[in-house]
Amino acid sequence: MQVYKAIARLNWPRTYVGKLVLVCFSAVMAPLGLLLVACMATDRVNAQALVAFAALAGVAGTMLALVLMHQMLAPMRATWDALEMYIQHGRLPDLPTSYPDEAGRLMAQVQHTIRALDIASKELRRLASLDPLTALHNRRWLIQRGQDEVVRARRENRPLSAILMDLDHFKTINDLHGHGAGDAALIAVAEVMRNALRPYDLLARLGGEEFCLVMPDTDIVVASAVAERLRRAIAEQTIPQVPGSGITASLGVVTLSADDGGFLAFIGRADAMLYGAKRTGRNRVMVAA
Repeated sequence: MQVYKAIARLNWPRTYVGKLVLVCFSAVMAPLGLLLVACMATDRVNAQALVAFAALAGVAGTMLALVLMHQMLAPMRATWDALEMYIQHGRLPDLPTSYPDEAGRLMAQVQHTIRALDIASKELRRLASLDPLTALHNRRWLIQRGQDEVVRARRENRPLSAILMDLDHFKTINDLHGHGAGDAALIAVAEVMRNALRPYDLLARLGGEEFCLVMPDTDIVVASAVAERLRRAIAEQTIPQVPGSGITASLGVVTLSADDGGFLAFIGRADAMLYGAKRTGRNRVMVAA
């Protein structure tokens, strides 16, 4: 790359192709020029020696041209390597971007494009993990992160609890007051649950009116107390779009057991507790034994 950088600073020729021609011409002609100077400085030149020196100069010039061409193609190799490293390993490139010829503009454009693509890709991944209405994380994100927490809890022998919550009679809210009122209720409930979060808790809207809070390093007693506080806070919410009726929720609480095959089985037990709370009157917390 150093040879390219030095030649790229030349004001003439300005194009990359012109610089390649200059390199080839100079490399081939330099040895022949030296031979001509040597012949002019010598009174008598042996014909055989002249032929031998001419052939040697031609070979030397060709080799030098090949070496310099290899160096001049360094921007292409660097660009290819940058693309390959980003595709395979996600590593951002650090290509030189200050050279005005075609090779320099190619490196600058590839670097700019990869960095812009990386930003857009990260933003798409972030948006793909969010629920657009409540701005909470979604089910797919929770399953991925939740499984990691199950593995960590078992490896470190730490408790892991989960609260699954579902709004009571949510369809009635939509039917009586419209879907705008239902959306307002979901946003309000999401904010109540967000306020209960610790920095390392996982919170997601699973879909519809169902939410899940996963609490690492939390036993069943603490998780039950949190669930009861959530139930009360939701019941105390005042939502202008839902006049004349309070919002209530049913909650199921579980802690990770050795029988849970993984995160989905773990949450499945929380779901069973949730529906047990609904069957026994709603607006209550049911805790797994």
